[in-house]
Amino acid sequence: MSPRSQHEKLPFPFRALILRSMGSVIRNHLQDLGKSTAGGIVGLAVQEMTKSKDWIPEWQEAAGDVLVEIGKKFLNLVMEEILGKFQPGIVPHPCVLRTFGKLSTANEKFWANSGQIPAWNCSPSLRAQNLRKAQHGQR
Repeated sequence: MSPRSQHEKLPFPFRALILRSMGSVIRNHLQDLGKSTAGGIVGLAVQEMTKSKDWIPEWQEAAGDVLVEIGKKFLNLVMEEILGKFQPGIVPHPCVLRTFGKLSTANEKFWANSGQIPAWNCSPSLRAQNLRKAQHGQR
């Protein structure tokens, strides 16, 4: 039985506490984090961030903050996972959009030097369609 399935019923305040702790450890030891471990944490954080369709900031923002910290070293890894949440005709979870913005801010030098968004391979029409729906509050 995986650790994820063992604790599915853990109340969200405790999940948020664990995610905040993870974020702190990652922030202080990012240089020691390997790509495979980072990949597992990214998958878990995205799952936690989008588990509930309701807006639960304490929990979901803690998961997003974990992604932002990992994104400081493994930006492409985080971007691929987040952009996977952009599906045709479906407005992304609000926390996905917030985390996307926080990643942009945290990696400002990267964006300025490269002039492009890593892993942003979905079509401009898909992005525009999703943004139009988000503007009108559709799901």
